[in-house]
Amino acid sequence: MPGARGAAPVGHFLNAIAAGRAGRDRAAESEYRTVVEALPGCAAAWRGLAVAQHRLGRTAAADGSIRKARVLEAGAIASVVATLMFHRDDRRAHRLLARAVATNPDCLKAY
Repeated sequence: MPGARGAAPVGHFLNAIAAGRAGRDRAAESEYRTVVEALPGCAAAWRGLAVAQHRLGRTAAADGSIRKARVLEAGAIASVVATLMFHRDDRRAHRLLARAVATNPDCLKAY
């Protein structure tokens, strides 16, 4: 059944966001953990987990989570750039890469 796998993680993701906004960082961490276990390719969940871990003083864990998010984001950027280049849209591909590197100079090193 398509979409069923993602339905529960979406609820946990929304719960994690709400918990983080309310300052309930332990609950946010738990919810984000549930999401990354179900959807390990979700960069946004890894970033949220890193924020919750950082707020809880778990800096080593937060560093690991943010590294995972960056690897996933670099893969997504590379996929979009490859698609743009396939369609001979080199100008847009270059602009996307330039913006990504300006935002995070290490974003493509992870890929």
